[in-house]
Amino acid sequence: MSPDVTPTGGHPIDENLPTAGRPEQPIRGLAPGFGQGPGYDQGPSFGQAPGYDQGPSTGWGPAAPVTTSRRPRRALRTVTIIVLVVAGLAGAGFGIFAIARELTRPPTAAELAAASKAEIAQRWRQSPAGQVFPATVSYQMQADTVTEQARLTGIAPQTKCAAAGGVVASVLSKRHCTTLLRATYADASGTLLATVGVAVMPDDAAALAVTDDLSGTTRGIRPVGFAGTVSQGFAAASALNAHANAAGPYVVLDVSGFADGRRAGVTDLSANPLYFADEVAASVMTGLTRKIGPCTALDVQC
Repeated sequence: MSPDVTPTGGHPIDENLPTAGRPEQPIRGLAPGFGQGPGYDQGPSFGQAPGYDQGPSTGWGPAAPVTTSRRPRRALRTVTIIVLVVAGLAGAGFGIFAIARELTRPPTAAELAAASKAEIAQRWRQSPAGQVFPATVSYQMQADTVTEQARLTGIAPQTKCAAAGGVVASVLSKRHCTTLLRATYADASGTLLATVGVAVMPDDAAALAVTDDLSGTTRGIRPVGFAGTVSQGFAAASALNAHANAAGPYVVLDVSGFADGRRAGVTDLSANPLYFADEVAASVMTGLTRKIGPCTALDVQC
């Protein structure tokens, strides 16, 4: 045991107090004092197990916040992406199925009717001229039971509606006629001629309006003659009978007279030979407006 040494004017030395040359041992559980650098072992805080990493101390203020793991958030994001992808694929599959069903289903009655109407409106354009105006057309005189054949003498080039001439041209222009087709026929004997014209209208209503406007007039479409045929002298001066009829977007007009230009009147209207023109015109109209299965028509796909 060491002897007590009491310096003069001092106090006894307590071995428990720090002395020069003996490093001071830090006390666990207390915050570091000034001058204690990073890495100073403070021991675990309350509620923190040994080994809990607080990060380096700055010597003042609270310790840096602890960064938590991002794995749960990344997993949630991955699941969300997978769900969205699956939903997108399901939606795309349903859309493809709906499109396939729409493309392969049979047309409805309304769609067939609309397609048929559209096909008729374009038939004059899609059909060859020889189909609109056949080489021969059957007709029958009203007072006779014998069927005769009218023969085509020529087809005029497609033209504007003004070529109809006179009051007919004015009415067609008023109702916005777009195109005029014309051809001339001779009856079986070659003594009677008829020019048949097809006026193409914007719609059914315009075609009906033309026939209403022309009712009561005796003027018809201007005749067309073709050189080298029996109809070469057929002109307006030879016209004796005129008629107009509408169906669909078409107005079919006919004008008839004698091939030799005679102006003799016909007293027995029930047996008027010039009426053969009306039957030829009716046959042309039937060819243009006859309803067929639109799925079998040209340029129509069902």
